[in-house]
Amino acid sequence: MAKKTTIRAIEDYTAAIAAEPTSILAHVNRAIAWQSTNDYDKAVADYNEAIRLGLKTAAAYNNRGGAHKTLGALDKALTDFERAIALNPAFEALLGQQREERTSIADGYQMLEAILEKAGK
Repeated sequence: MAKKTTIRAIEDYTAAIAAEPTSILAHVNRAIAWQSTNDYDKAVADYNEAIRLGLKTAAAYNNRGGAHKTLGALDKALTDFERAIALNPAFEALLGQQREERTSIADGYQMLEAILEKAGK
């Protein structure tokens, strides 16, 4: 999406949400638009609201997982990717991504332990 078009879409979805706060579709579409502007915090917030309102699709969990991953919330990303696979086994290709994230988390913990050990803590 071109930036102007994306901003206009966000404005339109915001107006739709103001008119109908329980519109799952408006929340999901605005989340996608936020992601395209790299505003991942706002994207996660809209995915959270859509899911809270009853959206239970693999794509929603996968997209929110991607936003969490970009924000560095790897545990949340893994949980979302696992939910996506549980809802739709066709998302099995995400398993490779999950393994990669688990390795990143384990590596991060090992690095932190080494730093703390070196600091004498």
